Amino acid sequence: QEDRVHSLYCTLNILHPLVMSIESFVPIILAGGSGTRLWPVSRMSYPKQFCELLDDTLLNKTILRLQKFSTPYLLTSKSLAPLSERALEENHISKDYVIVEPEAKNTAAAIAYLCEIYKDKPETIVGIFPSDHWVDDTVAFSKDIKEAIQVANDTKSLVLIGIQPNAPSSAYGYIEVKGSNVSRFIEKPNKERAEDLLKTKNVFWNSGIFIAKISCLREAFKQHSPIFMDAFNNKSPVDAYQELPKNSFDFEIVEKLKEIRFVKANFKWSDLGSWDQLIENYGGSLAKTYEVKSKNNTVVTSRSKSTGFIGVENLLVVDTKDALLIAKKGETQGVKDVVEMMILQNDRRAIDPVKELRGWGEFCILEEEESFKVKKVKVMPQKSISYQSHQNRQEHWIILKGEAEVLLDDVAHKLKAGESIFVKSGVKHLIRCISQNPLELIEVQTGTYFGEDDIKRY
Repeated sequence: QEDRVHSLYCTLNILHPLVMSIESFVPIILAGGSGTRLWPVSRMSYPKQFCELLDDTLLNKTILRLQKFSTPYLLTSKSLAPLSERALEENHISKDYVIVEPEAKNTAAAIAYLCEIYKDKPETIVGIFPSDHWVDDTVAFSKDIKEAIQVANDTKSLVLIGIQPNAPSSAYGYIEVKGSNVSRFIEKPNKERAEDLLKTKNVFWNSGIFIAKISCLREAFKQHSPIFMDAFNNKSPVDAYQELPKNSFDFEIVEKLKEIRFVKANFKWSDLGSWDQLIENYGGSLAKTYEVKSKNNTVVTSRSKSTGFIGVENLLVVDTKDALLIAKKGETQGVKDVVEMMILQNDRRAIDPVKELRGWGEFCILEEEESFKVKKVKVMPQKSISYQSHQNRQEHWIILKGEAEVLLDDVAHKLKAGESIFVKSGVKHLIRCISQNPLELIEVQTGTYFGEDDIKRY
């Protein structure tokens, strides 16, 4: 499935629905980020836009906000394409609205790729939206975006949405404005500098939301970073991407432009770039706590668990099945340093969560030791796990709910709740849900190696 999607969108000769769109405004959601600043809930293979951090995923909230304009496209990486497709299907949108980058190379390459796909529609206005931001007022959001679209159409300039700061934050980049224009960009300041910036009324946070015509974006690349347009000349996207720098759109283009229009946001916003920011915008404790000679402590957990604090204050505890984070509030930006240390130690818990979503369903690791791994697997109706084999492990499938069709070396078997089947190493196997409700099963793996890279697909 991943290879099919990748091949489809790496070929620019085909008529992707995006190119055929006749709408004047097309929202594009950048959903390829692999941020780990909300570890251990967010992981490199399961970034925060897909996590149910509040009452829904941040990506679903973004899709719903933008559907009021037109059907949004998701621009994402190959590894995250199945999760992106699933998010669209949950919102009753065709998976054809997923655009897959040939390679993950940050936002400059992603937007250049968009410009190449859309080069025959230069007058179309596109909106570039992060997939993992929090917005509190969708009515005000829609009004501000409509204003930005109008400005982009009238001025043929890049339009940026700026956020009125409510605190001297050092977590965001700032923009200084003069009238309706952005006059300069200010890198993330220290606390003292941020306090000075807030004393002026013409400084705003950079939201990372951009509105512009395709012609404007292409011209900006040609003037300030021509490699991003030149690379696509007479080359396939895969070959072109190998030449592109791995930098942000802000660094390569936005901070170099002499004319950028500005629209002030009338909605509350956060990029939820740290646990401190999430707690601030969510408000209150996320789990039941009991405090003795303690105050202002917060626990984040999806498990039914009570937590006691004695003699401590201003602590954040994030508890998942396989990892525990304890941090002082105000210091949670340091999570990225913890993740870097884990990667250096080859600790897979920096990358893979216990529960993982797939295009066909999901699985959760219940137990894992050196000689075995136990998973609970859910396969959605009419979906199937890819036809595959393993060299270093064998598997025993026990059906809990639903009905399954299993292929073992092209021989079909029907199973129902209470029945099981054994899959030897080297045997090609597939399991499909043939019931109206999801199929649930326990998968017991035994062998010498259980990594996801021990998979040969057919």
